[in-house]
Amino acid sequence: MLPQNVMQADELLLIGPMAQKRLPDVIAQKGALQVAVDGGIAAASHAAVWFGDADSGTRPAHMPSFLKTSQDMTDLAFTLESLQDGAWRRLYLYGFAGGRHDHALANIGEIDAAMRARPSFEQAVFYDAAGRVMRRHFTAGAQSFKCEGTFSLFALSPAVVSISGACAYPAHRMSLPVLSGRGVSNSGSGDVRIESDVPVIVIFPQE
Repeated sequence: MLPQNVMQADELLLIGPMAQKRLPDVIAQKGALQVAVDGGIAAASHAAVWFGDADSGTRPAHMPSFLKTSQDMTDLAFTLESLQDGAWRRLYLYGFAGGRHDHALANIGEIDAAMRARPSFEQAVFYDAAGRVMRRHFTAGAQSFKCEGTFSLFALSPAVVSISGACAYPAHRMSLPVLSGRGVSNSGSGDVRIESDVPVIVIFPQE
């Protein structure tokens, strides 16, 4: 059974197996409850629980831990499934970048699927090794984010989106096909607002 503090947390920080160094301060200072995912335990500072199969790190003995015994799902999928009864609405993810491209695609799909299945799942934010935001997943509806530079918008199912606020290319009820280039290379200069009828993914290329 999940620890009570994990069950009740509004925000969770998942620290994944690709974490190459300790958690950057810019992420740690958010104060979200830490969840170690396999080898991510080495980068965590105050993890409350561990999930994994111990192929990239040792299962810890000093905290609640849940061992994945099936290899037909990734560590992230196992973690999301294990956390499904919690109250969380937002996830921050560090240590899930810089590895294999097939794992990266699977992680995108798993977050998108979890968001569609969980009405209260509002947003997931992926960070790179330096603590910069790489990608934001938003649930359907109206969402906003701050952006100074390039961003691209994608969906994994046909979408109707509106983009407004401080951006170079606003749009009103634009049809956005699956993984289409129609949402590529917009530019933000402050608060950007997106409204969509399905979950969407905002990617921030690091130039």
